[in-house]
Amino acid sequence: MENEIDLDVDNKEIIIEDLMNMYSKDVYLLAYSFVKDQGLAEDISQEVFVKCYRNIEKFRRDASIKTWVYRITVNTCKDFSRKKSFRVLKYSKLFLEDFKKSESSEEIFLKQNQNAQILHKVLSLPKNIVR
Repeated sequence: MENEIDLDVDNKEIIIEDLMNMYSKDVYLLAYSFVKDQGLAEDISQEVFVKCYRNIEKFRRDASIKTWVYRITVNTCKDFSRKKSFRVLKYSKLFLEDFKKSESSEEIFLKQNQNAQILHKVLSLPKNIVR
């Protein structure tokens, strides 16, 4: 199926359209597996294909085009997760979930502290590398 993409076409738009038709679902699922957020996975997927469009000339053909697109996806996910706004969003979600339950201030504080410790441990884990 991968052989259907003609990388020798002079029109980058045709190449990217073919890439999107073949890999958009896989890119989205891979991004979602990293960020666990539908909207963010959609944003990452769009960013991946923008990067493919901008850098298609740099594709060296050392690996398959699918591997190249997946590597861009993984790196884009890592870039998004490093951003401070990503971490702030996760902390805000935890706070809002606790606030909605109308628990005492002490209970909320203890849960937030525990959640922050868990999040810190999870973020310090090594990322899985897709091969």
